[in-house]
Amino acid sequence: MRKIKQHYQKLNKFQKVIFWLFFAVLIFFLLVALINIPISLGYAGIKLKAITWQTFSTAYAEDICFKISAIIGIIVVFVVAGFIGYQKWQHFDMFAYEQKKKAKRKEQEFKQIPQDNLLKLNKNFGLIKSNLTQHTLLVGTTGSGKTTTLMFLVKQLTQIFKQTTIIIDGKGDIDLIGKVKQLDPNAFIWEIGGTT
Repeated sequence: MRKIKQHYQKLNKFQKVIFWLFFAVLIFFLLVALINIPISLGYAGIKLKAITWQTFSTAYAEDICFKISAIIGIIVVFVVAGFIGYQKWQHFDMFAYEQKKKAKRKEQEFKQIPQDNLLKLNKNFGLIKSNLTQHTLLVGTTGSGKTTTLMFLVKQLTQIFKQTTIIIDGKGDIDLIGKVKQLDPNAFIWEIGGTT
């Protein structure tokens, strides 16, 4: 079963649509064939006046039995599809759907950016240089790596891209000031209290 799931996940959207159409048609015909069994038994008992293998096989092949089975099958399919659709609609979260769509679009845009325009933080994440000149805010809990990330960015901006960085630290952390001075000796440090 796991191999089937893995193979299914490798299919593209078109192949998945073809798969589900084929599966739906197959299930529909199996449903009609199963519904045709009691319909044929009823037809053999009512119209042919006896229920034997011979009368059952004759009734099963009758056009009217197949038509009745197909109509019942269509009704069952519409009822089940309506029920499933209603359940999906009840649990549909438009906000989450829009967020996923937006994230996917941003990911596609990010993949199209030339690599020399990126500050790479790791293999999966980077920042666009032109956006860094606007504003960048690092927020996180204690120990989440804000200072490490900031030092990495400052190092790339000052040494690789020769750009000036302005850092505002709300806590006035002396340790951070020392680390920035090591990376850029010409850095102008302005503390929240106004002293330099």
